[in-house]
Amino acid sequence: MSSGVRFGKALQLINILRDIPEDLEIGRCYIPTDDLEKIGLSPDDLLHSDSIDIFRPLLDQYIERTEEHLDEAVRYIGLLPHSQYRLRGACMIPVIIGQRTLALLKTQNVLDRNNRVKVSRKEIKEIIRKVIMSLPFKKMSNSLLA
Repeated sequence: MSSGVRFGKALQLINILRDIPEDLEIGRCYIPTDDLEKIGLSPDDLLHSDSIDIFRPLLDQYIERTEEHLDEAVRYIGLLPHSQYRLRGACMIPVIIGQRTLALLKTQNVLDRNNRVKVSRKEIKEIIRKVIMSLPFKKMSNSLLA
């Protein structure tokens, strides 16, 4: 599978994982039923925040898979010519926000509809600022992706 495809998969999985409660409320569940059944859950169980203890090991597996895809996205960005600042920046920002979102998913209860897992606007603005400032400097921009 190409780095670019895995880049897209990473971003898609992040959205799936952080939007579980919202998707369930509109009748959609993107976590395979087979995976949920293996741990004794159904999609309806994910509507209850107290199911997180049972769901957490499966969620962690999905987070790990997503991190592997994000690692490939970082490699993809490394293939881009350093002189292509706009392209590199446009790729770096969603990867860094995705990395931060996964860190939040590891520590918060994604099933709690009242406490949506998301990176704050303030933090997103800071990420964008750091990316813009680092783009002319290869080592600095690469360090943001680590």
